[in-house]
Amino acid sequence: MPTIRSTSKNSADFVRQFGTKIIGLSALLALAACGSTASVGTPNDVLLPNGDPAPRRNTILTEISYLHPAESNVDEVFDIAAVTLTVTEDPNSSALLFSEGTRGFFGDGNSFTYDAAADTLTFDVTSGSNTLTGSIGPLLTVNPVNYQNLEYGAPAYIMAAFPTLFGLSPTQYGGDQFAVDAYLASLAAQGTQASSDLLNALIAQANDLLSQDYFNYITAGGVQFAQLKLANRAITSNYTSIAIWYDDTVAGQQTWGVGVYGERTPVYEIPVTGTASYTGTTSGRLWNGNRVNYLTGGVTFDMDFLTRQLDFTYNAEVGETGIDGGPIFLPYDTFTGTGTITNDVFSGTFVSDSDDTLVGEFDGAFFGLDADEVGGTFEFGNGNVYGIGGFIAVKDGTSP
Repeated sequence: MPTIRSTSKNSADFVRQFGTKIIGLSALLALAACGSTASVGTPNDVLLPNGDPAPRRNTILTEISYLHPAESNVDEVFDIAAVTLTVTEDPNSSALLFSEGTRGFFGDGNSFTYDAAADTLTFDVTSGSNTLTGSIGPLLTVNPVNYQNLEYGAPAYIMAAFPTLFGLSPTQYGGDQFAVDAYLASLAAQGTQASSDLLNALIAQANDLLSQDYFNYITAGGVQFAQLKLANRAITSNYTSIAIWYDDTVAGQQTWGVGVYGERTPVYEIPVTGTASYTGTTSGRLWNGNRVNYLTGGVTFDMDFLTRQLDFTYNAEVGETGIDGGPIFLPYDTFTGTGTITNDVFSGTFVSDSDDTLVGEFDGAFFGLDADEVGGTFEFGNGNVYGIGGFIAVKDGTSP
């Protein structure tokens, strides 16, 4: 079976997609959901300064960080909805030809599991004919306690998480922050100009990674959580998260995947009267003729719990490379649609406002204590283009 891997194949691809020198951060899990399946509906016990529950997970593929606010980490299992886009490489050109797009919804048996003893996260995802499984670790937690005994602190820790990014051997230094720390100390001990320059360059590169504008930092309970900004939109989702992966283990074939997981709202907590609006963001991929681009944009859902109907708007943006090599996100299209709420899930269809041949579908579920958030997946296309993505959105207003 194919193994879940980083979204970015090389630094050039990463620069094309995100306009940064950092490879590895293109495959990201946005800020995490709260609690375990055993505590669905239980309030989070870590609070932000404003009293809101703090996100419990901070995760980065392929090195994933994870932190539970308990004394020690706990086993957790989540349902995960997934959508994949598969393209094939044209042997006669550099074109990427559309092959397949599939979705697997919550309840289809897909799972996202954390094993506390092994300190690993495992995907078991089937989306159409695509089956992706893999365990990922060691895990990286953005928490000072993890590197308090290191002479070079957070930079040593981050280098161990992404050794190839810093020109280090994954076999020798991958996942071993103490080995990296010793290596940095040896550079300082050499006392040469070359070793000093290399040491300073490595530390500067690590600090640059830690300060990337793609993250929104939240500190709560003595723990710093790093939240991915999708196209510079930061969504503080306490119960829902987006996972992104990339797989090219099948010769001549590439598959992009997006998953959404979190703490589902119990069906008896879903409102049966009133309305609510949700605002959020998306992350996905767009095949456009012969290539694949990053897809993002904002979404809104207007729910009527009495009639069980909803309205959907998606202002899609596509990632391109600017003239300076940095990322630019250009307006792609606006989609509008409608849907139906059924128990604790919802689904619907949408169409492009500018091209009535470009149509799509979405499926979602409610997350949090009182349907505080929604998350799910979508796909759209018309034969010439095909897009996939996951969405998370937070309730921003209700009426009694």
